[in-house]
Amino acid sequence: MTSGPEHGPAPGPHSARVPALIRDWKLRYPPARRLLLAAGLVALCLLLTDPVRAFLRSFPGRWMPVLLVSSLFSLCLTPYVELLGLKAGAVDWPDRRKIHNRPTPRLGGGAIFIGLISAFAANGIWDVQIARLMTCASLLFLLGVAEDIRGVPARGRLAVQVILSAALIHAGLALHLFPRETLPGEMANWVLTILWMTGITNAFNFFDGMDGLASGLAILMAGFLGAIAFFTEQPQLGWVSTAILGACVGFLPYNFKRKAPAEIFLGDSGSTVLGFILAGLAVHGEWAVGHPLLNLAPPLLIFGVLIYDMVHTTVSRIARGDVRGFRQWLEYTGKDHLHHRLEALLRSKRKAVFTIFLLTFCLGLSALVIRHVSLRLALVLLLQNLVILLLVTLLEHAGNQRERRKGDAPRETEKVRTRPAPPSV
Repeated sequence: MTSGPEHGPAPGPHSARVPALIRDWKLRYPPARRLLLAAGLVALCLLLTDPVRAFLRSFPGRWMPVLLVSSLFSLCLTPYVELLGLKAGAVDWPDRRKIHNRPTPRLGGGAIFIGLISAFAANGIWDVQIARLMTCASLLFLLGVAEDIRGVPARGRLAVQVILSAALIHAGLALHLFPRETLPGEMANWVLTILWMTGITNAFNFFDGMDGLASGLAILMAGFLGAIAFFTEQPQLGWVSTAILGACVGFLPYNFKRKAPAEIFLGDSGSTVLGFILAGLAVHGEWAVGHPLLNLAPPLLIFGVLIYDMVHTTVSRIARGDVRGFRQWLEYTGKDHLHHRLEALLRSKRKAVFTIFLLTFCLGLSALVIRHVSLRLALVLLLQNLVILLLVTLLEHAGNQRERRKGDAPRETEKVRTRPAPPSV
């Protein structure tokens, strides 16, 4: 699947403009600031020594060191990753298909990924399945770096995602919604797992289309997954979720600025990897006791905005006739995702981003309580949140149609005010 209309390989040669971008980076990060960031990175690397690691592992409330290590690594490393993206040519150049108006380096996922790995290494939060998930995520990260720098065909990226998902299934990381005693049931579980992993990965990638949107969603989704993991006594999953949260918190100040555009984008190296890891955590965890649907319900709610947008855009593109086959669906890019529609309605990127955050927070609150209810009440909660998303769809479509009618209506000719002519003599 494509990376969305806002990101992708540069449309043409822009090498002559890169030195000016590097000079701008040096102005924003003078030598004193660079020295401070470098000193912070050196100090953080000391956390990886054995004595400090032993202390961190004995720290009560172990999630706090995980949060600090991942967030500080990401915070100190992001400016240098930005410079690396400029020098490597991983720059998102503005064009008519994109909504940003200044060249912006990608590769932001590099700072987040290093922050994650550093938190894992410093705090010793590995287990077998997490190690397998992170191994596959590392391969996907390398593919994302190649996409950010040179570009990779959509079919190739999807094929790699399917292969990595199949490798996780072979390693024992799979959904178990259908009975595993029969071959059809087991095959259905495998297909559902591949659809879940690739679907969430690419749906998350589509939301890397506005400043702070994807990284903010990762903070919310990891936060809710981590909370449920700690409540259900799954500390390994909780620590991994905390590491994701911290790494994105450290990256967010560069990606979501108050009065200025983003300094750096996540890129495929960040958005696809975050989506893949979060989807893998949802498969790995035990989120509720009882019917398999109860176990699946919390992740469905936490990732509800992503699933809703994927279904909505697919159905609307087919209905409009824009997509007539799998290949077209795979390669289609357009400004019809949820954040684009909300921006058109609210006339503000920031308002659109915060609206999606509020929707995700609302669904996440339901995920916290749904694990305590019966199957019947769980279905009612799922239906209630689906109705909320449908109401949002009705409101945004009605608002956008009204705005389009206003734009098509002929404007009344303004009357020119003139002074009355003086009486003739």
